[in-house]
Amino acid sequence: FNPSDTFNQELRAVYSTDRLHVTAGANYFTEDATYALAPFGPPRATYALTAPANTSDLAAYAIFGQIEYDVTPTVTLVGGLRYNSEQRDFVVDYTGAPIPGRRTTGRIDDDVVIPSGGVNWQLSPDVLVYGKVSRGYQAPGFNAQPGAAATVPNTFDAEEMTAYEMGIKSQFVDRRVTLNAAGFWYDYSDLQVRNTIGLGLTSISNAGAATVEGVELTLSGLVTDS
Repeated sequence: FNPSDTFNQELRAVYSTDRLHVTAGANYFTEDATYALAPFGPPRATYALTAPANTSDLAAYAIFGQIEYDVTPTVTLVGGLRYNSEQRDFVVDYTGAPIPGRRTTGRIDDDVVIPSGGVNWQLSPDVLVYGKVSRGYQAPGFNAQPGAAATVPNTFDAEEMTAYEMGIKSQFVDRRVTLNAAGFWYDYSDLQVRNTIGLGLTSISNAGAATVEGVELTLSGLVTDS
């Protein structure tokens, strides 16, 4: 039993000259959602040890922009910025379970500024080298299945990441061969970790930090025209 009503609206504007390219916009999003596990009877008859009847009302908006400036005919600087704000009201309700539990409520508010920047170098019409640094963000939230005896809202903080990436995108042999390669390093803070802690009991908590690093290589070729 999982009905959800959402509304999303985004407006964008673009502006370009010979050397400058600008994109700006705004986004608005709302969601009213309910989740309940209903093995028997009406939707609110849920297992006390599995899933409660949850409701979540989310309202979020953002403004964003990106600027690309051609320093030379082959080198382009790229910068972006996004401001995001959201508010979520939620209810975790075990009172309709076969073994009634508690009903807890809470509100989560968060505001964040997310920047990005990079440089693109067009070595030739078919070869692009790039580097970029960006911030990643995953919103805070609440644990949907804390257990029927939970006395306070069980929430977790936002997860943030700084991502560094360098790579090349290229084509050869009259663009019949494509070679893309990239190296990356991700630095997480307040990493959101999901755990199952018992029958029908889950938790999401924030770890201190984590890093991910690696390389990626893609090679494809057009054997025939089809």
